[in-house]
Amino acid sequence: MKTFDGVEKQIIKEIVFSEDHKSFINLFHSMKNLQGVRIRIDKASRKASFLFQTATREPSDNELQWAIERRKQITPLLLRYLMLFKYLDKEELAIFFNPTADLEDPVIFGMGAENMDYVTSSIDDQYIVDQLIQYVSKQILPSPSLRQLVNNDFLSDEEIRFRSMRKIQWVTVTVAILIGLAGICLNILGIYQQRNSIDYRPVLKEITTSLDRIDVDMHKSALEVNRPAASKGTKK
Repeated sequence: MKTFDGVEKQIIKEIVFSEDHKSFINLFHSMKNLQGVRIRIDKASRKASFLFQTATREPSDNELQWAIERRKQITPLLLRYLMLFKYLDKEELAIFFNPTADLEDPVIFGMGAENMDYVTSSIDDQYIVDQLIQYVSKQILPSPSLRQLVNNDFLSDEEIRFRSMRKIQWVTVTVAILIGLAGICLNILGIYQQRNSIDYRPVLKEITTSLDRIDVDMHKSALEVNRPAASKGTKK
């Protein structure tokens, strides 16, 4: 199972907890990634470009520099979204579907004002362009497995079992140490009791017996964690 970073977890939570089906476009919008920017995708020519909003038809040096910096920020973020979509698709953690016939071409989306001038910058990475064409119009339906993964705080079932076993092992070691210390105390107090009328050994024996019982219970729990679930009969 892939280890998701903070941005990917946020995207997946948006997919899982949204009341409506999410798409690449509204997910990218919801993260406020395209302020002052639109993206144009020409499916027929398999080309794409950024449209950076400017105040005038002839952009200033500051606006050009801003466009360059925004391009550096958005391009790798686009790739992260698209690679996550591809992974969820490949692993069948989400269903991607076209809700209606996909006739719109070119596709233009973003948060730049349509009535404002802009400077165009092409997206030269053809892999990004191809993946945009693949996913830009699709909506996403999370699978039960993806919902369960989020509910488990992005831990797989194997990781949960491993952590449970490790916890049991640490408790077992701690109990064994306490049993050993109790045995030492029994020996010491046995010698001390020879000089005193009070016998503490029955009490310490009871403590040792209780610790042994805890140790046995912990091992039973370990067996329950590793026991495979009974298979269900196949319905005809």
